[in-house]
Amino acid sequence: MKNLGRILATCVVGLILVFAIVGSVLFARSKGEGPWIDATDTVAEEGAGNIGREVADPLINTDQGNMLVFFFTLGGVAGGTAVGYYWRKVMIEKKAEV
Repeated sequence: MKNLGRILATCVVGLILVFAIVGSVLFARSKGEGPWIDATDTVAEEGAGNIGREVADPLINTDQGNMLVFFFTLGGVAGGTAVGYYWRKVMIEKKAEV
């Protein structure tokens, strides 16, 4: 019974992660052409044209929906977890040793 809260919290976090991934894939739409074309696309096309090449597609296409925001969020969660773990290890456990 002591671990029931931890199990429930892990399940909730897991469900949120699954919904975020599934939602990003389902609702992803291409930007397409229009008045709101990205400045990076314009610069890449101009730079490739200057050296006589065509613009290559990116290895991971993050132009679909909020996929780029999702990847930044995942990176923030991973970074925050690492910083939080080592902060505890350096600041709290070190004080206990002294």
